[in-house]
Amino acid sequence: MNITTISLSHLGLVRGTFDELGIADLIDANMPKNQKHNLPHSTVIKAMCLNGLGFNESRLYLYSDYFENLPTERLLGEGIL
Repeated sequence: MNITTISLSHLGLVRGTFDELGIADLIDANMPKNQKHNLPHSTVIKAMCLNGLGFNESRLYLYSDYFENLPTERLLGEGIL
């Protein structure tokens, strides 16, 4: 049996607070999708918050690398890799 683990660190708390406070619902209600984007605005803003609170001190052009070793489905939603 092959078992792997990925640490959430404090990002799980940030995600939980984001969801518990209903911030995603507020964002989607005030910023409806006008075009055919793959992700809702709330998911993108949640990803930006996780990156900003990740204490990683990396440059903005390395944004996609930040999420490379994180469990994005657990943090941002099912199907988001």
